[in-house]
Amino acid sequence: MRELEAAAGRDVTLVRLADLAWRRSSLRAVEEAGPADRAARLQLLADVQDGGAARDTLIGFWRRTMVAPVSEAMFTAFVTMAVPEPPADPTRPHCKWSRSPSCSPWRATGH
Repeated sequence: MRELEAAAGRDVTLVRLADLAWRRSSLRAVEEAGPADRAARLQLLADVQDGGAARDTLIGFWRRTMVAPVSEAMFTAFVTMAVPEPPADPTRPHCKWSRSPSCSPWRATGH
């Protein structure tokens, strides 16, 4: 019984950590935007706050937009390529070339 409770607690913790990682990345994205771009960046991030919901919206868009009927297997293959799962721990690949001090942890790990 304790093992099940520990596993459930671990799952809840992992979900919370993923949520915090997304929040951290969102805050950095807003902080790094110039004053003229900050409002637009904030709006964009608000629109996709829930990565899973944003992905579901994109999948629904593609399902409605397909010009010709396709099999479910073909549609699933397309979605896998065109609408990847949001990462649990977002990183910032652009940091490889950025001089921003907030990118230091990502440059050090090669991300």
